[in-house]
Amino acid sequence: MSGMGDGEFTGDESDLDAVLWVHGVDYLSGWRDAKEAAAELGDVL
Repeated sequence: MSGMGDGEFTGDESDLDAVLWVHGVDYLSGWRDAKEAAAELGDVL
C-alpha cells in the first residue's frame, strides 16, 4: 500500500493529452480498421 499523497499526479503527468496521444501513431487508421471489422462481424451475425 502507499501512504497519503503517494501516486498522485504531479506536473506533466496530469497532462492527459501527453499521456493519451503518442506522436507518430495513426489513430484514424486503427479506428477505420476496427469500424470495418465491426461491420463485417455485424454482417456475419
